[in-house]
Amino acid sequence: MNMVWSSPLQIALSVYFLYQQLGHAIWAGLAVIILAVPLNVVITNKMRGYQMDQMKNKDKRVKLMNELLGGIKVIKLYGWETSFIDQVQDIRQKEEKVLRKSAWMSAMMSFIWTTVPFLTIAVAFLTFTFMDGGQILTSQIAFVSLTLMNGLQFQMTVLPMLIVFLVQAGVSLQRVDKFMNNEELDEEAVQHDAEIKDRILVKDGSFKWGENEPTVLEEVSFSVKRGSLTAVVGTVGSGKSSLLGACLGDMVKISGSVNVTGTTAYVPQQAW
Repeated sequence: MNMVWSSPLQIALSVYFLYQQLGHAIWAGLAVIILAVPLNVVITNKMRGYQMDQMKNKDKRVKLMNELLGGIKVIKLYGWETSFIDQVQDIRQKEEKVLRKSAWMSAMMSFIWTTVPFLTIAVAFLTFTFMDGGQILTSQIAFVSLTLMNGLQFQMTVLPMLIVFLVQAGVSLQRVDKFMNNEELDEEAVQHDAEIKDRILVKDGSFKWGENEPTVLEEVSFSVKRGSLTAVVGTVGSGKSSLLGACLGDMVKISGSVNVTGTTAYVPQQAW
C-alpha cells in the first residue's frame, strides 16, 4: 500500500529533476510514457478479466475435490476414478489456459515498462541534441540524467507489479463485498409459538433459495408431532434438503407459515 503513493511521487520527482537537466526535451521522452499508458490500461483490463475467470475455475476445482475426497470410498468401490479424474483434469485445463493468457499479459506489461525508460531517455537525448539548432550533451548532463533515469526505471519496473497486485486485491475485495453484502435472512420467516402442539408445522409454504432464484417448494403443508421420528424420503434433487432449510429459515419464504417450537439441532450431510 505504501507504493501506491510513493511510486507515483518518485516518478514525478524524477521527471522534475530531468526537466532541470534537459529542459523541454524531456517532454519528448515523456510522450513515450504517455503513449504506453493506453496499452497498459488495456492489458490491465484483460488481466482483471482473467483473474475473475481464474477465481471461478478455482472455486469449481476446490468444490469438486472436496466432494471427491468426501466420497472416496464410494468412488473406489464402484470404480469411478477415471470419470472423476477427467472432471478434475477438465477444470485444470481451463485454469491452465487462463493462467497462460495471464502470464502473457504480465510478461507484455513487464516488457513495456522495462523498455519505456530506455526509450524515454533515448528520445529525450536525441531531442536535446537537435533542439534549438543543436546543443552539446555534456558528460555532466548525460550522467546526471542517466542517474535520474535509473531511479525512474526502477519505479517503472515496480509499477506494473503494483498494478497486478492491485487488480488481484480488487477482484478479491469484490468477491468478499458481494458475499458480505448479500441480503440478510428474514428472521420472521419461522415463528416460534410455544402454544402450537406440533413440533414443526408448515402450512401452504412456498420457498426459494434466493430473491432471484426459481421457486423450489410450492404450497407445502406438513406437521411433525412431538416425540416422533420422521423420515423424509425422495430421489436426488426432489427437495429434501430444501425442506429442512425452509424449517430452519435458511430459505426465502414466498408465502405460507412455518412454526418450530423448542430448540433445533441440524446435522447436514454433504452428499458426495
